[in-house]
Amino acid sequence: MTYYDNNEQSTGKNPGDSGYGITASGRPTQAGITIAVDPNVIPLGTWVLIKWPDGSTEKRRADDTGSAIKGNDIDYYVPKATLAMGVETVQVKKINE
Repeated sequence: MTYYDNNEQSTGKNPGDSGYGITASGRPTQAGITIAVDPNVIPLGTWVLIKWPDGSTEKRRADDTGSAIKGNDIDYYVPKATLAMGVETVQVKKINE
C-alpha cells in the first residue's frame, strides 16, 4: 500500500482542473474513507477491512483507481501525502455493507 492525495504529483490534476478531488467512482476524496484500487481485483464501491502491521484495523471504501495501481496494490488517500510515508504491507479483506 502507498499513499496519495489530490495534488498534481499524485493525480496529475491541480485545483481548478476538471475532476480535481473527484474519484473514479464520482465521489469526492474523503480522508478516512477513500482508497484507490485495481477494479479488476476490488470493484469500485466495495468496502474493505485493512489490517495494519500492528494488528489494528480500519474500514475503507474502494472509490478510486490509478494508473500505477495494478493487482493487489492499494493507494490510501490522505489529505497531504509525502514520499516519506513510504510503502506499507497490509492485509485487506472485502466486507459486505
